[in-house]
Amino acid sequence: MGFWHTGYMEFHQPTGLDAEYRPAKTVYRCHHCDGQFDEIEALRGHRFEVHPYSRPVFFVRGVEIGTTTFRVTRDAAAADFIVDRSTTAAINGKSVRVADVPNLLAKVKNC
Repeated sequence: MGFWHTGYMEFHQPTGLDAEYRPAKTVYRCHHCDGQFDEIEALRGHRFEVHPYSRPVFFVRGVEIGTTTFRVTRDAAAADFIVDRSTTAAINGKSVRVADVPNLLAKVKNC
């Protein structure tokens, strides 16, 4: 004697997976204003044109200094140091005028 199997799906309720799913159109929102854009490139353009960053920057001999250690291993002139977009500065924890930073750093010698 054998077992006759006619299928399994006829004994279950429909799951709704046979319908086509269309996701909603992606909208890219600006975090700084109420701007909404259909494409990420449009948001990027808006972000850099309308809300530019104005973070302070510091250059030593034309190289922007970031979080990576940068060692000055030879004498440097004040002209080698450029501070831009900054209103405050500190050297070794001591507050100094931004305009004085290049001259103060040029005076530091490695003994």
